[in-house]
Amino acid sequence: MCCRPSVYLRANAVPDEKIGRAEDDWVEGLQDRVIRDMEKVYSTRVMELWKNPQNAGSLDYPDGYGQVTGPCGDTMQIWLRVREDVVVEATFWTDGCGTSVVCASMATIMAKDRTLEQAARIDQQSVLDELGGLPEEDRHCALLAANTLREAIGCVRPELTKNRAERSAPPGTAT
Repeated sequence: MCCRPSVYLRANAVPDEKIGRAEDDWVEGLQDRVIRDMEKVYSTRVMELWKNPQNAGSLDYPDGYGQVTGPCGDTMQIWLRVREDVVVEATFWTDGCGTSVVCASMATIMAKDRTLEQAARIDQQSVLDELGGLPEEDRHCALLAANTLREAIGCVRPELTKNRAERSAPPGTAT
């Protein structure tokens, strides 16, 4: 099942009574507990990009565009602007979970200011490494981001991506 939460709320997260507490304060406290629990599972870099994704949105008149739907059902799109064979702008959109957003954000960050040949070598493991790793059940999001980036690069230079999309995750990772 795709994008099931990696962090579960404790059964006692909802108090029986909210006497003396404003509902907003209760919600804020719950959100703080969820974030603290997530910080135990995810790296600082993942949390930064989860709270403040980079490069979200589309580009008008892109040089490259890729769209891939992963086996989990998440769809990701990446747009590229290329000048003299260098990625000068990269943006993304996904209908997936927070980890999909984080991985797409990282893939676009990694692609910027690289030649198309260098960007075409960005794979699942390099995204995972830059993020400081992900829990097993979230690693397929890095694969989706890498494959979507390759799809976008293939629009500009098909010879760089022919037969290079990862068909499955490396050993020890989920697809």
